[in-house]
Amino acid sequence: NDSYLSTKKKILLIEWILMDFSIILNSRGRPHLLMNLLDSIFSGAVNSNSTQVIVGVDNDDVRTLQSLPLIKATFADLEDNIVIEVGDRPTNLHTAINKLSQKATGKYIFILNDDVLFLTKGWDEKISTQIENKLDNFQDRILYAAVSDTSIDKAEHQNYASFPIITKEAADCMGSIMHENFVGLGGDVCLYRIFEQIDRVLFIKDVHLDHIFHSSLERVVNPDETAAEMRKNTWENPADPWTQDISKEVKSLNEKITSSL
Repeated sequence: NDSYLSTKKKILLIEWILMDFSIILNSRGRPHLLMNLLDSIFSGAVNSNSTQVIVGVDNDDVRTLQSLPLIKATFADLEDNIVIEVGDRPTNLHTAINKLSQKATGKYIFILNDDVLFLTKGWDEKISTQIENKLDNFQDRILYAAVSDTSIDKAEHQNYASFPIITKEAADCMGSIMHENFVGLGGDVCLYRIFEQIDRVLFIKDVHLDHIFHSSLERVVNPDETAAEMRKNTWENPADPWTQDISKEVKSLNEKITSSL
């Protein structure tokens, strides 16, 4: 009846407001990978209703746009958990990530690619438990977390996360998640450096992701069209994530930490 439906909507609204995770990614030309990723996220979660996935899709990406009805039908029970943002193709992927992050409602913001699979069952519970245990030591809730992945082509410094997680408080404090000097590659390294500087890095070693197009030498040297175009854009707009000035972000976070004492 109407009363039951009204109550159900209120419950769903409360669950949506109280999301644990907001997973953010851009997806282009890989609808089959996007479907597989979504399945691994929700089927592997202890509480799938507490995960929000925000996907940026280009308005000229016919393959992905045509797949959206199938995605919606496949995940019909989770339609309120999947947000599809269709817009112009970004020239800077990190600008796009920052825009998507403004829609995040979760306590933890998790930045992904579409060529990822979650390999760990109960990934959400493992991550949230370890983050909250770490945050018990602080009053400010400023934290960066790194899970493991199968990337074989990371830079010499291996500590940074290919797919970082930061708390909503940290994102709000910085104003944006990813440094926009990097149009394609490099933002993950820069983000790690910021939190390493303030000694707020948590390594979560029992949650594993498969980074599909970076898990073997053959896949790295033979990228698909989407990856090749992204790399070309990066090479044409070079920036060094290991020397990028991060003093502004470090200052903002340190001020937040100090004011919370």
